[in-house]
Amino acid sequence: MKTVYRVFDRFDQAERAMQALSLAGLPAEQIAVLTGQPVDGGMFPVEIAGIGHAAANARMRDLLSGSPSGGSGMRGALLGLGVSSAEIERCAGELRRGRTLEAIVVDDAQAADASTILTRFAGHDGPDPVEVPEARDEPDVAPHEGVQMITVLEERITVERRIVERPIDDSDDRWR
Repeated sequence: MKTVYRVFDRFDQAERAMQALSLAGLPAEQIAVLTGQPVDGGMFPVEIAGIGHAAANARMRDLLSGSPSGGSGMRGALLGLGVSSAEIERCAGELRRGRTLEAIVVDDAQAADASTILTRFAGHDGPDPVEVPEARDEPDVAPHEGVQMITVLEERITVERRIVERPIDDSDDRWR
C-alpha cells in the first residue's frame, strides 16, 4: 500500500480530483482532505494547532482525532499516512496559506493512476505529487529504503546548429 498526496491551490481542484479518483475505481473511503479554506458541504470544521480554522472530510477528521502511529492532530494524521516530518512542515505552511491537502492510500499498482489524477487536477503551479509507502505498526528490523515518486510535467531540450567555417581538431578548447 502507498499514500499519494498533493497540495492544491484551491479546494475546488481537490474536489474535482476526489470525484475523478472515485470514478477511476480508486477507494473513495481512503481519500483524506484537509483545507485551510472555508468550505460548505461534506466537510467538517476542525481547529488545528499552528494553523487555526480548517475543514476536513470524514476520513481526515478520523485521522486527526488519533492515529496509532503518531498521536492526534495534523502531525499524527500525516505521520499515520506515511508522510515524512519535513513534508508535514511544508504541508502545514501550505495550509496556513489557504491551500488544500488531499491524500489517498492505494495499492502499489494504483499509485501511478492516483498520482496522474492528482497532478491533472492540481494544474502545473504546485509542487509535484509525492508517493510514500504506507506506515506500518509492526516492528521493522531490516533496513529499507523509502519510495518517492515525482512526476515530471515538462521537459525541454534545445539543440542549436551553428556553421563552423574552419577545421576543428582535438586541441580546440570548446570541444572539451
